[in-house]
Amino acid sequence: MDVRRVTNVNTVALINLVNRIFKDYKLPVQWTLLGFQLDARENSISFSDSFVFYENDQPVGFVLIAKRKERARIDAMGVIPEKRGTGLAHYMLDYAFEQLRWKGVRKVTLEVLEEDVRAVRFYKKYGFRENRYLITMVFPSSKKLSTQQECKITRADPRWIHEKAIQAMFGFSRTPNWQREPVTLLLANGRYNMCKVEDYGYLVWGTSEGGAFIVDCAPFKTSHTFEEVLEKSMSYMRKEIPDADITAANLPEDDPLYKAAEKIGFITLFKQYEMFYNIH
Repeated sequence: MDVRRVTNVNTVALINLVNRIFKDYKLPVQWTLLGFQLDARENSISFSDSFVFYENDQPVGFVLIAKRKERARIDAMGVIPEKRGTGLAHYMLDYAFEQLRWKGVRKVTLEVLEEDVRAVRFYKKYGFRENRYLITMVFPSSKKLSTQQECKITRADPRWIHEKAIQAMFGFSRTPNWQREPVTLLLANGRYNMCKVEDYGYLVWGTSEGGAFIVDCAPFKTSHTFEEVLEKSMSYMRKEIPDADITAANLPEDDPLYKAAEKIGFITLFKQYEMFYNIH
């Protein structure tokens, strides 16, 4: 088995491998070069801690690791169909975790689709434990908001968003998932629309083909609620893109934004397990 760090692998070849492996997954991935570069920056993917695995000079699997000090996350991992069930995935994790152990990483997290029974069983057998559900929800374009919340929404600086996200995290006892951590929002500079919702809170959102999505939304004062800020944000987004479905991905079940979305009328599309593994 030949193992190469992603720093030594052609980026286009890696993206093609990822897209080929994930083509038949329940949540398909179709990265473009720009999309991969933006994801890598936003989620702190460490190319020196990520690997591609080869047999007879042909790539058979990969693992992409995001790292923040003593914490790491498996951003993506996969094996070509012909090598599934051969023990390769176990070997890949062993190899990657040994490198992380030497660098002082103590905890690794990942997300896996609840209905992907085979993958859930594999990670549990390896030693991962379930932490909580991450729920992806949608507010369909055909559904009307119960109230129209008029408000002034203006562009905000990513550093301001970062500061307010930290404020909301401590003020509301949030434990955000990796993609919603304040540092993630800061690193996403230029990728999404970052907005101030009057003097109530902030909104980070974007558009995709046929729809719009909320990255994060929160009040920064305890005198306001998540539901209040979310309703104002939704009214604004509906005016900007009238016929769009609005999604919110991977909302932690214990996060007040999830509870607000549920109350407003968002519909659950699917659930993922957030799982963790203690290296030390």
